[in-house]
Amino acid sequence: MNPMVRFFLMAMLVGGLAPIFSAQKVVAQDDKQALSDMELIERVAFLQRALESPEIPKRDEAEKELIELGVRVLDYLDATTEKTPSDAVERTNRVRAALEKIAVASVTQASKVNFKGKMSVGQALKKISTQTGNDVAMPDETPDVFRDREIEVEFKDAEFWEALADVMKKGELVVDVYGGGQGILRLTPTDQARIAAANPGAAPPKDKKPAAGPPRNVSGIFDLAVTQVNASRNLTNPALNYCNIQVLIRWEPRVTPISIVLPASTIKAIDEFDNAIVVTNKEAVMSGTVQPEIPELEFSIPIGLLDRQIEVIKSFDATIDAVLPGRVETFKFKKLGDLESGARQTKAGATVTFEGIAKNEDLFGVTISLSFDEEHNALESHQSWVYNNTVQLKNDKGEVFEALAYEGVRQTNNEVVIRYYFDQDPKNLGLFYKTPAAIVKVPVKISLRNIPLP
Repeated sequence: MNPMVRFFLMAMLVGGLAPIFSAQKVVAQDDKQALSDMELIERVAFLQRALESPEIPKRDEAEKELIELGVRVLDYLDATTEKTPSDAVERTNRVRAALEKIAVASVTQASKVNFKGKMSVGQALKKISTQTGNDVAMPDETPDVFRDREIEVEFKDAEFWEALADVMKKGELVVDVYGGGQGILRLTPTDQARIAAANPGAAPPKDKKPAAGPPRNVSGIFDLAVTQVNASRNLTNPALNYCNIQVLIRWEPRVTPISIVLPASTIKAIDEFDNAIVVTNKEAVMSGTVQPEIPELEFSIPIGLLDRQIEVIKSFDATIDAVLPGRVETFKFKKLGDLESGARQTKAGATVTFEGIAKNEDLFGVTISLSFDEEHNALESHQSWVYNNTVQLKNDKGEVFEALAYEGVRQTNNEVVIRYYFDQDPKNLGLFYKTPAAIVKVPVKISLRNIPLP
């Protein structure tokens, strides 16, 4: 055995050089994304210490490698403190800014799918999930006859919704609106598919053409479709005549929008004779409440009642404003009893401030403030998403204590203060708070064609 190798092995056995050897381990470029969570934690901790090195080249190398390690670094990058050297603070902030930019881009851009061949529907859905990070599948109780159905597909840089639509069509599946949850999309066989499976010997209906799908288009992470068109004529007050277009919006499961609004002023619609269609209220802003456990939202868009000779809306274009969470960040405060009121941490433009502990009979109230550098109307009074954020207390053993209740203290367009109540004294416990950060507003183009009228 090489004498130098023997020396290092002996040193590791006695423990003397183990920390030095692991800390100085060189991570090959190809292996950086393959690091386990524990390896990444150790590497990030070492590199963050290296940001305070007295040698500038070592600081430069550490900053560069932290960025190269990718977005996962943000989960383990410690917040700077008042004792952190100013240069290390600047470098840490640059690392955060670079990785947050990548994280935001991944949120707003459509996931891509690449695979082809013959396979079962279940295998195709698993491949889509793996390649896109979207949890999409059939429920466990789905009969194997649907899961094992063989289909042939070919996707080359296909967007998530286009690939999923193809698999759903070939597998005779529809979205199970209430079968999933936040970040989870579940598909279920169509009624026709279930009937056919229950009657395998029955002949298919004669001369029955498959129903044409609704007008739809994919825009980034969103899938949009017209689901219904209603017209109403008021015989006593013609001013109340209207036509409503129902537009269904779905998003990739890996992203839950904070809010979605559709300003009527952005709508441009043309009938089949190339005449402009009037929107009844150009000042209106249509919105709906995004429920994390529901993977879709539907808008009712009012337009003027059209002449009976018009059978089709030739084109319908509009722009939706979607407010998206760039990334969920975790804020950690150690031993709350040692913290002064006003202790704060900032990540990705979000600032979480600890505002003290108040005893209320048998409960302990922990007050937290959440604010954003840029408003984006993310915290408007009608938005309730912030109350879904995770807040926990943890002790040194890793035991977790959940909040029993909460109350809003105050709220503005860019700040909300909430008091959470626990039955455990939080003075010797740490606080863990998770919230979407790097909030971004994204314009989503609607471009629908040939919408049939009733």
